[in-house]
Amino acid sequence: MGYKPSVYKVKGTPHTFTYIPQPEDYGVLSYPTSFGHEQIDIGYFFHRHDFDFYMINYTVSGTGTLVYEGKTHKLKKGSLCFIYLGKESIYYPSSDDLEIYFFHVNGPQIKKFYKKITEDGNYVLENFPREIIEKAFIDLQKGVIENKSYFEGSKVINSLLTDALEFSLKRKTEPYPKLVFQIILALRDGDNITISDIANQVGYNPIYLERIYKKHTGETLKHAISMRNMERAENLLLTTDLSISEIAERLGYANSNGFITFFKKNMGLTPLEFRKQKILPH
Repeated sequence: MGYKPSVYKVKGTPHTFTYIPQPEDYGVLSYPTSFGHEQIDIGYFFHRHDFDFYMINYTVSGTGTLVYEGKTHKLKKGSLCFIYLGKESIYYPSSDDLEIYFFHVNGPQIKKFYKKITEDGNYVLENFPREIIEKAFIDLQKGVIENKSYFEGSKVINSLLTDALEFSLKRKTEPYPKLVFQIILALRDGDNITISDIANQVGYNPIYLERIYKKHTGETLKHAISMRNMERAENLLLTTDLSISEIAERLGYANSNGFITFFKKNMGLTPLEFRKQKILPH
């Protein structure tokens, strides 16, 4: 099964800018190649690979989905993702009110930032400050309008990535309590896992687990399990030829009806509609 070709569909007039570097500009350590502020149409779909630059994408509102490094990442308000587009990635909206800022960047310094920020395998920073992103966009936009030097744009990108690195390091020094971390690992590694399964695994009462998990993550454990199941479902729909009933079975449903109801409740589409919208057969 092949991926659907990339489709660029946005609402209104996008504010996008492209840099055309001159020969004397190539010595900078980090630089933007393009950037923009867009409201994404539900039909938007990008499947990319073999592009030798990096993307910083920030969700202002709505929800999006990123498939990268074999994992599905749910993007919501405040999510900042940082990925290398030389690797295969899929990006599309999960709601019809997705608004984003994006920065395509490159340069030898970028690679160092990318390696440090994502060294734990986490390509998404949650609750990243919106004001940092908007300032970077405004400064870059002003630089284009006023025809400032390429080095000015490089300074803006360097400042943005420095802030992202500081933010990621701060989050790493404020880890979840051990119990919450155990719950997160159980969610990540378990298939068709339930709250009772996790409780048995970590040795605590399910009610206590619900309370401690919500206190430190802001979401219920039930919701986290549902989102984990959605990630698995989307991955299977996008990357395999399994039938809907076969996917339902893998997700622990006795029949496909329960899976279809669950999927449509969360995505607004049936699994088959989702597959047809996102991918095309060979």
